[in-house]
Amino acid sequence: MIKNNNQSVKLNNESKKEFSGVNSISINGSNLSRTINIFLEPKEKLSITIEKDKNLLFTGNHSFLHEYISETLNVDLFGKIPLYEQIGEKKNFNELKNRFRTAASRHIKESKTIQHNCFS
Repeated sequence: MIKNNNQSVKLNNESKKEFSGVNSISINGSNLSRTINIFLEPKEKLSITIEKDKNLLFTGNHSFLHEYISETLNVDLFGKIPLYEQIGEKKNFNELKNRFRTAASRHIKESKTIQHNCFS
C-alpha cells in the first residue's frame, strides 16, 4: 500500500504508480513500513523500487540524497535509538558521547558529498 497526502494505492508485483506534487509517501506492506520524504522540484522525477530483500532502490533526480536520508541517516538517527537508550540507562555517558561524535563526523563528511553530487 502506497499513500501520499491525497490518495492511497495498493500495488502488486511489477505495478507502478506515479504521484506528483507530494512531500512524502508512506509504504506499508508485509514486513515493510516506511515513510519517505520527497525532495524534488516540480519537473524532477524519482523512482523507488522495492527489491525482494525489502531494500529500497532510488533512481532519478537526487536519488543519492533520497537514499542517504531514507537509508543511512534515518537508520543512524532513529534506528539506533534503542541502543542509545541502553547506553544511557547504564550511565555510560562517555560511550554515548563518542557514538554521537562518530555519527556526527560521518554525517558531516557525507553531507559534503551530497552537496557536491546534488547541488553542483
